[in-house]
Amino acid sequence: MASVSRLSRRIPTRHSPDPARVHDYVLGGCHQPASACQVHHLRHKGHGGVTSLDNCLLLCWYQHNVVIHRMGWTLVRHPDGTTMAWNRDQSKVLRSHSPPARAGLPPGAA
Repeated sequence: MASVSRLSRRIPTRHSPDPARVHDYVLGGCHQPASACQVHHLRHKGHGGVTSLDNCLLLCWYQHNVVIHRMGWTLVRHPDGTTMAWNRDQSKVLRSHSPPARAGLPPGAA
């Protein structure tokens, strides 16, 4: 797990997320490049979360500040890399794409 000190808010470049796996699949509808995104901690630093690839996702300013922090949506990443988000009263749930297919298997086969 790559992590950085509490004094730094940047993940080292060699550990940066693949631009092809940017935030678009998390909440959808946004096509900002990774360079225009903000890092969101899945487990808040105030609750023991660390700045690491396992605990961070890239979100555009709107999704990060408005949807997550102001509107109170919850965002989680599952062990298979998929994400799920829901609003405060859980009346709306968004799911990311399916996990990537394993090499050599036809789509839908597990």
